[in-house]
Amino acid sequence: MVQLPEINYEALKKLVKFLDFFQRLDAMPSENEKRAMLACEEIRQFHEELSNTEFLIVFDWKSWLHEHEAYKQIANDIEEYVKKADLATLRKLMTSYIRGD
Repeated sequence: MVQLPEINYEALKKLVKFLDFFQRLDAMPSENEKRAMLACEEIRQFHEELSNTEFLIVFDWKSWLHEHEAYKQIANDIEEYVKKADLATLRKLMTSYIRGD
């Protein structure tokens, strides 16, 4: 198994600051409202912070998604999987979604 580059507590704190934004997004009733918010400045800042904190990693994300069917379709309800995921899985998931954007 490949060792992932470490991410420190301060970097994680920077990313957690975006949690409120994503919770507001999740609470929106309409898919059109959600899509409109995905083009906002906070999303750009989140992408930038993912890079700055080195949360995103280099790995074969397409193969990983293929092996982890639950995460493959963005329409799937993955809340329980995410709640139970370790940090390495969360980094792989976020990298996969960002790279596949």
